[in-house]
Amino acid sequence: MKNKPFADYETSKMLKELGFDLGITDFSKAYDKNGNEVNWTTKHFYCWKPIWQQVKEWLWEEHWIAFECFYDKEMRKFICGGWKLDNELTTFKTQSKSPIESETKAIQQTIKYLHKQLINKK
Repeated sequence: MKNKPFADYETSKMLKELGFDLGITDFSKAYDKNGNEVNWTTKHFYCWKPIWQQVKEWLWEEHWIAFECFYDKEMRKFICGGWKLDNELTTFKTQSKSPIESETKAIQQTIKYLHKQLINKK
């Protein structure tokens, strides 16, 4: 599988700072402070390593952000964007030949934007 189902370390660190807490599920994986995958029960636990679907659900539940993808026949690419219901979020549009890759990039850009707006302003 070309697409990676789990969030990368940099995104996971930002999610932690934004208050993301996965809790224990069947998919529970974690990172240590060096970005290595560790068991969440170890003292080396630093942040969760969520699957992208869990990140999407958290973005919706906590920030009212949803994602939409469509195929542009002329460009022959999938375009995906993140939308916030109260229109405070800048729309991120990504393009890729894979809808999953395009959506993943849009999620990553959205997390970076939220982190910049909510954490870096402190």
